[in-house]
Amino acid sequence: MTHSPTTGTSEPARVQFADPHATTGPHEAEVTRVRRLTGFWRWLLVGLTAATIFLCINQQFTLRFFVGYTQLNTEYFYLLIVLMLPFTFLIFPGGEKAPLDRVPWYDVALFIVTIASGIYLMLNIRSAAELGWEFTGAPPRVIGAGLVMWFVLMEALRRTGGWSLLLSVLPFTLYPLIAESKWLGPLRGTQSTLEQATAYHVLSTESLLGIPIQAFAETVIGFLVFGTALMMTGAGKFFINLAFALCGTFRGGAAKVGIFASALLGIRHDDDTDDEEDRILAIVRWRHRGVCINRRRAGASGDGRDSVRDRTVSERVLCRGGACSDHTGDALLHWPFHAG
Repeated sequence: MTHSPTTGTSEPARVQFADPHATTGPHEAEVTRVRRLTGFWRWLLVGLTAATIFLCINQQFTLRFFVGYTQLNTEYFYLLIVLMLPFTFLIFPGGEKAPLDRVPWYDVALFIVTIASGIYLMLNIRSAAELGWEFTGAPPRVIGAGLVMWFVLMEALRRTGGWSLLLSVLPFTLYPLIAESKWLGPLRGTQSTLEQATAYHVLSTESLLGIPIQAFAETVIGFLVFGTALMMTGAGKFFINLAFALCGTFRGGAAKVGIFASALLGIRHDDDTDDEEDRILAIVRWRHRGVCINRRRAGASGDGRDSVRDRTVSERVLCRGGACSDHTGDALLHWPFHAG
């Protein structure tokens, strides 16, 4: 942040905020040890990324590949896995001593195995849906491909999230194999064989193809593509500056900027998640305007009926120049929320 020099008149000094992306580029604050792909691998990543974007557009707009072919959602999910998951082993090294200037042979092997198992499962997922293979009757080859997919998923999780995340997820994937063990106590359940557990993990819509990948494939990936396009073209910064120019000088301008910028960026919807994003964006704007944030707690209140519901309310009071006000105005915003 820099201050422009003031003249001899009483004109207030303008505060200019430096662009955090001017020198470092649009990188995350936390840097992970990754491998920079070059040559053939880089062009392959670019090509499969373009294929992923086309696949997303084809699914969202029901283009049916321009030949009248309609794929199942589960086939679409496996196509995304085939196009994106294998690059985890090329970009994220297997350990601290793994080379970063080249792709070792074992990462290439994992890359190929992941693609092969993903394609085989995708080719059989329609038959699995028709014949109920996720419960019983899956062929041995499908079980074998499922075991391979199970393994590469856990290895990809270890590379991207670390051992802590792997050890948090792996026991839940193994739980069906030991569900009837006495030491589980009240957590005991119906135990499955290795074949049954594998088939359910990779063929049903409750495990690998469950809610996380469904949300990503149907909603999140579109936001990622659009957001990246805004960031790389500079349109995101333009929309925020436009919101400041239109609303920044009005009463309650910081809140108006947050809402208006959210609308321009396409993230304004009538749900709690997007409202929270709008509030976070507004807080960022207030901080950039030099506004301090204080907290005060309000007591419990009753609803006038037989039972009294106690609520803990936190009000964030925005103050300018260290002076707080108890009335509504530019210097005060009540932002209530229920605390646990």
